[in-house]
Parts: sequence; structure tokens; C-alpha cells
Amino acid sequence: MLNPDDIRRHEFTRAWRGYDRGEVHALLDALAREFEDLTARHKAQATELKELKEEAARYRNAEKTLQDAALATQQALEEKRRAAEQEAAGLLKETRSRLEAETTAAGVKVAALRVELQTLENERARFYLRFQNLLNEQSALLESFMDAPSAGTPTPPSAPGSEPPHAPLDGERFA
Repeated sequence: MLNPDDIRRHEFTRAWRGYDRGEVHALLDALAREFEDLTARHKAQATELKELKEEAARYRNAEKTLQDAALATQQALEEKRRAAEQEAAGLLKETRSRLEAETTAAGVKVAALRVELQTLENERARFYLRFQNLLNEQSALLESFMDAPSAGTPTPPSAPGSEPPHAPLDGERFA
């Protein structure tokens, strides 16, 4: 490939009636300068192109890095979402299980309290009947004392299933 110095140093062969040497050299110098300018522009453009390619490569690398980071972030978020859903499902299951256990325990407690209440109501009814029987017996005994003659104190007849009257204590008298 020719360079500007090759153009400047080129010598033409001499012929009889040839071209004017000064004009040829002036043209060669002009061509050499033009070629020199073109070569310099070419080198500058080649350098600029190389720098632009390197910059484009850096941008591509940065873009790839950002895409990789975005993908990694998206995957991490998806994993966290799945983990949160699993945790929420576990908590919900645990809460339902506890609620069911507490409901069952409360039902058992209510049933036990109902049984206890029924037992107490039955005891109250039995107590009421025993107390009523006792009052009836005591009333019958009192009536028998009232009907008995004052002179002699016969033993009043006892009602079936009742206890015999107790003997008066010291200082205690029957009217």
C-alpha cells in the first residue's frame, strides 16, 4: 500500500517532450498531502471506531449485568412470595387446628358444666324433697304432741320412716 512519502519520493522516467517537472512535483505534493489527510482521518476514525466498539461492549456487558440482576431479583422475589404463601398456609392451618382444638375443649367443658348443673339440680330437687319430708314429719310430730293429753305424756306415734322423737334435754320442756 502506498503512503504519502512513497508518493513524494516517486520518480518518473524521463522522456523527450515529457511533462513539466514542477507541475508533476506540485501535483504529487498535493496528492501526498491529501493522502496524508485521508490516512490521518482514517486512523482517527479507526481509533474512534475501536473506542466506540469498546464502549458498546461495556454497555452490552452492563446491560447483561442489569438483566441478570433483574432476573435474579425477580427469582428471589418469586421465592420469597412462595415462602410467604407457604408460611401463611402453615399459620392458617395451625390457627385452624388450634381453633378446632379450643372449640372441642370448650364443647367438652360446656358438656361437663351441663352435667354438673344437672347433677346440682338433681341434688337440689332431692334436698327439697328430703327437706319437705322432714318438715312434713316434724309437722306431724308437732301435731301429735299438740293432740296428746297434758297429764300424761304418751309417746306420740311415729310416722313410718321417721325417727322416734328425742328425749327432752335438761331444761327443755314440751308445751
